[in-house]
Amino acid sequence: MLASHLCDVFAAEAPQVIVSMDQMWLRTLTRAVAAGDIDVAVTCGIIDEPDGVVSEVFCAERLLVGLRPGHRLARRASVCLADLAQEVLGRTRESLFPAWALSQRQALERAGVRPPSIDLEDTDLAAARWLDQREVGWIMLISSLARAHTATVVKPVEPVQLVPFTLQWNPDRAQTTAVARFVHAALTADPPPGWLTQPGHLRHQAGTARKP
Repeated sequence: MLASHLCDVFAAEAPQVIVSMDQMWLRTLTRAVAAGDIDVAVTCGIIDEPDGVVSEVFCAERLLVGLRPGHRLARRASVCLADLAQEVLGRTRESLFPAWALSQRQALERAGVRPPSIDLEDTDLAAARWLDQREVGWIMLISSLARAHTATVVKPVEPVQLVPFTLQWNPDRAQTTAVARFVHAALTADPPPGWLTQPGHLRHQAGTARKP
């Protein structure tokens, strides 16, 4: 969603420039940026910064949890991850979605919790069919994934946790006008509704989310 949003913003600003967008595995993505095979990368999570590559954490979405209807915490306005620490987490398979799996691990580490977990059988990124997996007690979400969930009880995490998104580019490639303009556009554009800017964004205002 974020990458498509940025491409749309840039297309309005520079309609004469053609932007080619593709999805890549996380490891392949970082290597491709370093090698100059791609100009710009956008991914969730805090990722390694190869030599010669610049990274900026510039946007974020609030971390959410998905619960079963009737769950003991389902009526709360928000949920603390520590309150779910003894229940089985359905984790995203790293072999399918390594960046989202990394973001989930980082969120758990920040919260200081290590719940029991098993891989989700659902092969879709949003994992909207996780309720069919009876041994799973809860999942982790962000708003852009939660839209696919019609039966899941979705709650924000308290204290607030953010899932960061990182922009990476190779400064050598950014010497070209088109790449430099795209990087600047990405770091100055309003994020999608409900998203927050982060310190790497050139118009960052702490704690301010764009209204839907």
